[in-house]
Order: sequence, then C-alpha cells, then structure tokens
Amino acid sequence: MTPSCFSESAFPVYVLSIISKLERHGYSAFVVGGCLRDLFLGIEPKDWDIATSATPTKVQSFFKKNIPTGLKYGTITVVMGRNHVQVTTYRTEGAYLGHRKPTDVSYETSIEKDLSRRDFTMNAMAWNSKVELLDPFHGIRDLRKKCLKTVGSPKIRFNEDALRLIRAGRFISCFNLKPDRLLTIGAKATKNALGIISKERITDELNKLLMGAWPGKGVSWLLQVDAFDILFGSQIKFSDQHRRALERAIQLETLSLEGRITLLFYYFTLSTGHSLAFFLKTVRFSNLTKDIVRRLFLFSTLNTQMEDRELRAVLVQVGSSTFPALMAVYEAFLYGKYGRRVPKSERDMTIRLRAMSKEPIYKLAINGIDIQRCLNLSEGEKIGYYLNRLHEAVLENPKLNNKPRLKRLLLSISS
Repeated sequence: MTPSCFSESAFPVYVLSIISKLERHGYSAFVVGGCLRDLFLGIEPKDWDIATSATPTKVQSFFKKNIPTGLKYGTITVVMGRNHVQVTTYRTEGAYLGHRKPTDVSYETSIEKDLSRRDFTMNAMAWNSKVELLDPFHGIRDLRKKCLKTVGSPKIRFNEDALRLIRAGRFISCFNLKPDRLLTIGAKATKNALGIISKERITDELNKLLMGAWPGKGVSWLLQVDAFDILFGSQIKFSDQHRRALERAIQLETLSLEGRITLLFYYFTLSTGHSLAFFLKTVRFSNLTKDIVRRLFLFSTLNTQMEDRELRAVLVQVGSSTFPALMAVYEAFLYGKYGRRVPKSERDMTIRLRAMSKEPIYKLAINGIDIQRCLNLSEGEKIGYYLNRLHEAVLENPKLNNKPRLKRLLLSISS
C-alpha cells in the first residue's frame, strides 16, 4: 500500500505537468530518487527528478526551454518558469571509469532496470499518479527501520562510485540511519578507491555530513571503515574515550560548519600527531573557511591556569567577530569531554572569557601615524616597537585603551 505522503497533492504542479506531457506523447515517466525519500521523511524536497522512457532528443523536442546539462548520460534539464527539473532517460550503465562515472550508458524502456542501477534502496523508488509507488528494493521498509542499505552488493556499488562511501556517511548523519552490516563490510573492503576521488567532491560531501543533525554518527562510521585513513593518507585511530567525546561534542547545534571542522581536526591531531596545517591542506576548503578554522583551533591553547593577559592575547588572535564561534567550540569540547559534569574551574573559565571579550582589547585607540606625530618620528622608525609595547600594556590593563592614556604611556615609554 502506498503511504499517504505520496498523494498527488504532494507533488508540484510543474512536475506533474512534465510527466503528463511525456505520457501524452506515449512515454512513461516517474518522479524518482531522493525527493521521494525526503517526502517520506517529512522533509521538503529541494530538487525534483524525473525518469522517462523518452530519449533525450525527444525530451528536448517536447520542452523547448531546456538545458542539455548531462546529455552524455541522458539528462536534460527542463525549465518550467523559475523551476528546473532534471529529466533523465531510463538507463543502465557500463563499466565505471576511475571509480566515479560510467564509461557508457544504454537507454532502457523499463523503470525497474533504471532503479536497479541506483546507490541506496531509499533512493531507488519511483512514483507517478497511475502506478503510484514503485519500490522494488524495499526502500520504504528500510527507511522505517532507519537502515541504510545499497541496491545489490555494497562492494559493487562502492567500486562503481567510491564517493558513495562518503555519501553513506552523510546519509547516516543527516537521517540518523544505522548502516547495514554488509554495507559496512563492503565499505571497508573498497575504501582504497577513495584515493582517486577529487578533493573538491570529497570536501563537498564532508561538509554536508558535518552539517547533518547527527554528524557524530556519520564521522564514527567513517572511522569504523577506515575512510579517513585513505582521505588523509595517515592512520587515524581514536581511543574509545576520544571517539565518544568527539561524537558528543560535534552534535551540538550551536556549532557552525567551521566549528565542527575544528573539533574533528583537533581529535585527528591528537590521534596522529600531525598538525592542523596537515589536515587543512588535504581538503579543499575555501581560504575563508581555513582562516576561521585556524582561529577557532586556538581553543586548544586555553587552560584554566592562564593569566588574564595570556587569555586576552588569545582573544585578540581570534578576533571579536569570531569570538562567539570560539565559545561554541570551547563549550562543545567541554561537553564532549565531561558531559554535563563540567568542572567548576572550566565553567569559571568560560565566564572569564565572555567578560574579557567585551573589553576594548581588539584594536588600539591610536595607530602608527598617531605615534609618529606624538614622538616626531620619521616614517617606520620604531613605530612597530611602540605599537607592540602599547598593545602589551592594554592586554595587562584594557582600561588604558583610549587615546589620551595611550599617548601619556607612549611618552613615558619613549623617555
């Protein structure tokens, strides 16, 4: 019986009109893939995909506004007003090149054959208003059980497209799924194929995994199948204590993407002895993301024995705009390590940090030109030295950071 979430009213009019037009021309067509999975899970689909028995040439002739986005693989993007829908001819695929893409495709007339080439059972469903739901691989059953399974042999599916292994971790993270035992065995057996996947694709999937609602579960599974060993070219083995701490810390909703990357790489550095720079160069994050992660990583230098001046120096390096994210990382780290029993000394530390973040420490009230004029210096002469001295004084006593007081201090230092 078709679940009620797949009633015709659940589908956009423009999607139904594409299917209707293809059917009027004598072809079959179905809504397919992840949008059906999302509907069942109560998630609004971001994209709609249609599979059809019509060839790409026919699809183009029926819909004048189209973009040949994947013509080689049978995909035409149909433009319906502001909406874009990918329409792909039923197909089977030849051998895969480089564990990523098929060398050739063969068009089919059967939706069942088309579904049999797909990655996971939850993505191998099809729907139209005449047939209703086609679910030959029991995707609905697996979703109800919160179980992630491949269509057919996991080893074959992961060998075809190695990125599916990281995508499995992403689905575990986003939908709180439990990987099938055979899926885990297959992933571990084929993990070496990840070594030839582009860093850009890996990074994109990793970002999506980390921003899922259960990122700790996705990360733990990738650790279990040794995927990170291949991605970073270094053995990454967590102690049970560190694995539990990371899984607990990284779940907190207060964390940004950069915060979750920071915590992941922090525990990677503990596990391997490699520096943060080693892990940042292995993935293709934007320069802005890398800069934020470097600043957030300074949380690892904080300890309750630090003097106020030392803490202020760290906060200046972090910057005022990044401070809220730093606190989110630090508090997530404490939660991961201690759970709800964070020691009083650590709680007091967070209070100190929040208080200091409001002090005028991030920017001196005078600049190099002010110093040059005040001391009648030639350009560049000792200006850097005096700026450093003034900054050190402000870290000791933030109340000094106004122009009159700093000028008096400057004259005192220079005399």
